[in-house]
Amino acid sequence: MDFLTETKNSLHQLSNVEKKKHLLKKRIVRYLYFNGPKSAAEISKKLKSSIPTITTTIIELISNDVIKEQGQGNSSGGRRPNLYGLQNDTFFILGIDIGRFATKMAIFNTKLENITGL
Repeated sequence: MDFLTETKNSLHQLSNVEKKKHLLKKRIVRYLYFNGPKSAAEISKKLKSSIPTITTTIIELISNDVIKEQGQGNSSGGRRPNLYGLQNDTFFILGIDIGRFATKMAIFNTKLENITGL
């Protein structure tokens, strides 16, 4: 199941393990969307999940072209961590502002860039 196009019924068909994995993928994508590129260790710490679990899930998201490696971060000692961020056109967000006299809409990409020019 594609986690970006889920339906209520499709979640009920998953086993508990698959549901947890599905929700972790969503949490990782949401975290990267709002916080920008992060290392697996930072994601693990923030989402309170083990580094091996996060790394496995990141590999799955990379193979599905949802996220990508975006260089290396800074290190105070030891190996520099790989940074992971969202692919540019993985999904789009439609923003709607309904006012009393006017309605405005805009479409944003995963970098929070307005791609409609409105």
